[in-house]
Amino acid sequence: MESHNMDSHDVTSRDMNAYGVIDPEGDIFLIVEERQGRVYTRLSEIFSDHQVRSTLPSPSTAEESETIDLDESSSLSRESSPDPSVSDLVSSTLLDGDSEQDAPDKKTKIRVSSKHLAFASPRFQDMLESSDGEFGRIERDLLPAGFDNLSAVLVLLNVIHGCARKVPRSLDPETLCMVAMLAEHYECLEAVEVYFENWVRNIEDRVPRVYTDDLSIWLYIAWTFKHQMLFKHVTRIAVRESTGPVPTLDLPIPKKLIEHIETLRQYRVTEILKSLFERLEYLLEHKNCCQDCDMMLVGSLVCQMKAQGLLPQPEDPFLGFSVECLLAKVGKMKETRCKDLIHPANGCPVLGCLMMPKTRVVLNRVDDELTGLELTWCVL
Repeated sequence: MESHNMDSHDVTSRDMNAYGVIDPEGDIFLIVEERQGRVYTRLSEIFSDHQVRSTLPSPSTAEESETIDLDESSSLSRESSPDPSVSDLVSSTLLDGDSEQDAPDKKTKIRVSSKHLAFASPRFQDMLESSDGEFGRIERDLLPAGFDNLSAVLVLLNVIHGCARKVPRSLDPETLCMVAMLAEHYECLEAVEVYFENWVRNIEDRVPRVYTDDLSIWLYIAWTFKHQMLFKHVTRIAVRESTGPVPTLDLPIPKKLIEHIETLRQYRVTEILKSLFERLEYLLEHKNCCQDCDMMLVGSLVCQMKAQGLLPQPEDPFLGFSVECLLAKVGKMKETRCKDLIHPANGCPVLGCLMMPKTRVVLNRVDDELTGLELTWCVL
């Protein structure tokens, strides 16, 4: 995003009331504040001395005035950046009656329409109705703990105000996640869903194919927008490849969803290990073939389980064990050569001496069944 540097002397007292514009005829300000690492919003009335500002100060000046620099928080591509007149906002630490003691760390205000906000968002509507025209009565609205992207605010406001040409065609996953967080917080997902399919389609190549740190971001995006294909894809990876509870990264992912994914992981790991150890127990206590074959079966199974880190027996909740890894570890265990080395000499039957036949059936079934979750069950 381009910004135009200004000489430091240009940032004077007149900038104390500078603001950015979403709606030139807007009747209120949406003020975004950062306080002790958390982001708040509040609504404020418009005074006659407020001035439109469409340029950013120089880095040194921005630091002095503690301005929120949208370039730092934006992950939008150059192709899809919001309109410069909207995104290049300037603010100061003392606006709208803040005392020095109460001043936020950073602050930006944006001219918006109360009608558009109230129409798109029940939460904004409640805030406006509760004020009864007295904006001083509106308390600051604390955004979710993980929110830290101001560009997402601009994207959402442009969507709410119907500024389609200013809505980016593409968002990076982090910004898309922040937009989802805001849309959920302000209960205006319906307004944003119109753009969601295109946003996802344009960054389809960035959707994880294996378990990565970004998976939680995509899990939240898929869950919030109730996108079945994406949700099924992401949860398939989460259940199969996680080695413990999926981290939320401070995102408001439902606790029950995280718990359900973890329960499925533990259940499938238990299923595989149970079958494997039941087979070992059976070979130790029952005759399977001749003594030589039985000793070879037990010895081979124990050695291979030990080599794969499965002895001693892993304990619940099986932290460090993913279903995918376990399928691979157990699946590659080799059968013994009883049929070639012992059967001819001892006259053993042609059939038999399979090391873990039932376990291999379990492996195939688990692999086939773990295809991801359906949104239809997710009434949390």
